[in-house]
Amino acid sequence: PHLDGVAPVLMFGSAFRDPNVYKNMITMPMPHILHLYCMEHYATYGTVCSQMSNSENGADSRAKHFRKWDKLKPTVIWRGTDFGFLHSLQGRPSMIHPRATDFIKLQPNKKNRRQAAVRKLRKQYDSLLPRWQAIVLSEEAVVEVNRFHLTKRPEPWADMRFSSFFSGRKVPTVGNPTYSVWEEVGIATGDGMSLDELSLYRYHIDLGGGGGTTWTGTIEKLLMPGLLMHHLTPTSDYIHEWLKPWEHY
Repeated sequence: PHLDGVAPVLMFGSAFRDPNVYKNMITMPMPHILHLYCMEHYATYGTVCSQMSNSENGADSRAKHFRKWDKLKPTVIWRGTDFGFLHSLQGRPSMIHPRATDFIKLQPNKKNRRQAAVRKLRKQYDSLLPRWQAIVLSEEAVVEVNRFHLTKRPEPWADMRFSSFFSGRKVPTVGNPTYSVWEEVGIATGDGMSLDELSLYRYHIDLGGGGGTTWTGTIEKLLMPGLLMHHLTPTSDYIHEWLKPWEHY
């Protein structure tokens, strides 16, 4: 088929959400086993591929063990990779990826260093990359619990942290020299979490990464019993065409 006399461009990845930007660009499943292969399997056999339905990669076998809504932890949870965000589409100056040395100053009291860094990050909030904005919200949630000695909500309302960063491949942040300054004061870094661990939480968010979306992350969160807060950005993936506000997120 043609669109306005122009052959379609099949985009096996993220594409512009606004159809007027590139009218003949069509989003297709990403070249990944959980996307292209599984979508082909579903189109051919009408069943979910084993990679999504087995106990290791999918949620079908775990669904009957999911907690009920009122038993889920009332926290916005996120673990992911410290990526950039739509670099080529940003205006100038572009969004900031904060350097630890610009925000954390050497002083003997670790708690004071942490609080000062959180205040400085807040001042730069509107200029930060989306995933770093989530880090700021999480750190402020910790400050809120500690400052007001909240007993009815002992856990912070948000727990969003980087479990990895990209250096040719995904590398854990915890214990890595690249993030040691952040880790020392307890900001930004966190251990990775399995899908089973994430499914114990009530609220999820699929923060967009380099291409503006999070690919597999959105699918995984849709399979969980909690509520997904979907990050709408200038780009979208093939699955977004089927997502309906207030129904799926």
